[in-house]
Amino acid sequence: MVVDNAHIVLYGLLTILGAWSICWLITGLYKSQTDKEHRYYWLTHAVWVTVNLTIFGFGLFAISNATLDTEFVTLQRNIVAVNALLDIGYMAVAKYLQKTERPNRQQIGKAIFIQGLFLLILDSIFAVIFTLLLL
Repeated sequence: MVVDNAHIVLYGLLTILGAWSICWLITGLYKSQTDKEHRYYWLTHAVWVTVNLTIFGFGLFAISNATLDTEFVTLQRNIVAVNALLDIGYMAVAKYLQKTERPNRQQIGKAIFIQGLFLLILDSIFAVIFTLLLL
């Protein structure tokens, strides 16, 4: 039961991450060329989600080559739980950047905050789902 549901949950997690990232990558690259005033905001999104897409790719590879047992699900839960803590750190750095006097850094901070908030929500939800799978 855990194995079947773990596949669904992992593919769901990666699908959400991938869709979010592709949307922001396209938007960020386009808007960085058309909205010069907020160029750093849009470029930060594009760069950030490039990392997300790399994680997406490694995640698909890992799922296809993994034995989805209780140990693997526990590992995934622990990874997203630690990531949720990192997301809080990203958001704290973002708030610091937003308070600087330099507009470019403020734009970068706004973009990082949005990406960090999304990831915090995603990681928190999936940490709970993985925990429920283990019950």
